[in-house]
Amino acid sequence: MTSPSHATEQFLRLLAERSQHAPLAVARAPGRVNLIGDHIDYCGGPVLPIALNHACHAAILPHAAPHGTIRLASTSHDDTVTIPADHPLEPGHDAPIGSWASYAIGAIAEVQEMTPLTRLAGCELLVQTDIPIGAGLSSSAALEVSVALAVSGALDLDIAGLDLARRCRRAEHRFAGMPCGLMDQAASVLAKAGHALLLDCADETFRHVPLPESAGLIVIDSGVRHTLAGGAYAERWAMCVSATERLGVEHLVRAELDAVETLPERLRPIARHVITESERVRRACEAFEQADLPRAGQLMLESHASLRDDFGVSCAEIDTLVDRLQSLDGVHGLRMTGGGFGGSVVLLLKQGSEDAVIAHAETCRDACPNLKAIPVTPSDGASRLA
Repeated sequence: MTSPSHATEQFLRLLAERSQHAPLAVARAPGRVNLIGDHIDYCGGPVLPIALNHACHAAILPHAAPHGTIRLASTSHDDTVTIPADHPLEPGHDAPIGSWASYAIGAIAEVQEMTPLTRLAGCELLVQTDIPIGAGLSSSAALEVSVALAVSGALDLDIAGLDLARRCRRAEHRFAGMPCGLMDQAASVLAKAGHALLLDCADETFRHVPLPESAGLIVIDSGVRHTLAGGAYAERWAMCVSATERLGVEHLVRAELDAVETLPERLRPIARHVITESERVRRACEAFEQADLPRAGQLMLESHASLRDDFGVSCAEIDTLVDRLQSLDGVHGLRMTGGGFGGSVVLLLKQGSEDAVIAHAETCRDACPNLKAIPVTPSDGASRLA
């Protein structure tokens, strides 16, 4: 067993300070960064994320809430939310759809479908994360997975693997209003240290792709925050659905590139990105397996251009980071990552060049005053803690 991370130790100390009672369950779920393959998971495409060494922790503390209720609290938010332990949970009833608590309540509701919550009456669910919120690193999926694992653990239920990922995706659809694909939750659950996760979102099969030891990875959080639920993300999803129906295919990634020209003009670039990005993921996977990092980096740059020009989900600040950093010594490639409209870029580097690249990134503060460089390590997926 690996030693606890600093964040885990910090959370366990917080639990000891907050309650004299031992927690009923504690869980940890990592965020993710997608190396390549954005906005194609909900189109049946392949994706290639890693789990971060940053995570959300969740714990169930007994004797910490009013009788008959479960209190939800987060160290990242001032508000607490109380939900009933003996009534079915409904979207939007106890917390606004899209609020931080709605993600947690959705995950709890998935557990409630398996067993009553009455044994948790009077408990507090406490969560703490060191994943930057709104940075495109899937802090929301990590919240869902950690909560589902903690609540199910406290109720002696075994939820794991793709079943856990699917339930958390459904929670996000129903309670947070986000029509996301399976990538974020699957990466948080299934990832393996030292590897990327190649997930085929059409048939939901996966395998772990070893990353070369010569590969270094940095995430640069631009500091530009996105709000995705109900907005531009949902609009892109709807356009993909429309293109899929018009082309008569089960999954948009299965369409022929020539057929894109038969679509209405506004849908053509959307479909073109989905189809070409799917092929880039497969070629990038081969490049990583062959330790051809320059080729993988070039594919990442092509992916960014497609997300910027065809899918239209980048922004000026992110494009500035990509333009200024792509020619640095040691940088194989980089791209925006996540839902877009702000958030982060991920850089593939020659191992050992991290410090120099981070130092140069600091010169981009004229475009991104609140940027933060985050070295990342491909890490294991979610788990319950003893």
